[in-house]
Amino acid sequence: GLSFAKLLGAWLAYKENGTPIPPQCDVRNKTLLVGQTVAASIDMGPTPLTSISPLPYTHLNVINNVLRNDYLGFVPWYWVVAGWCLLTWATLLGLRHAPIFYSIYVPMTVMLLYTIFTFAIFWIWSLQTALAWPILSYGAVNFGAVVLRWRGGLGRCWPISSRKVCRC
Repeated sequence: GLSFAKLLGAWLAYKENGTPIPPQCDVRNKTLLVGQTVAASIDMGPTPLTSISPLPYTHLNVINNVLRNDYLGFVPWYWVVAGWCLLTWATLLGLRHAPIFYSIYVPMTVMLLYTIFTFAIFWIWSLQTALAWPILSYGAVNFGAVVLRWRGGLGRCWPISSRKVCRC
């Protein structure tokens, strides 16, 4: 960073007696952002580069994103709905005769992987994807299916893992 006092001093010295402007104070053909910062922690905030930086740096981050054409994009909701419908049907059909452990473990793993995927495409390609409603609906349908299968099989043997447990 460059302080305003140093920049002003170099400019005044150049105007008064022709002293050459130091390279770090030469702002020709550059974007100059003047912001006020203090040493207090209230003036600090997060940016994509560091967790603690002066708040005028957030404006620098916006300018940087505009210059790089890096804007936030959105994945259309109908793609998310179509993908989750296919995944839900595939999971329900694939796990309809599976042990209860797999009927719980597989959907939990799918939800975790989707969460990681969502954050990855946000950080890599600046794409925002719905997170809460797909996970909640997928979990509700799959775990509802487990409960219905369990309730329907109360008088029969239920495969818990590799062995069968009978409830009478």
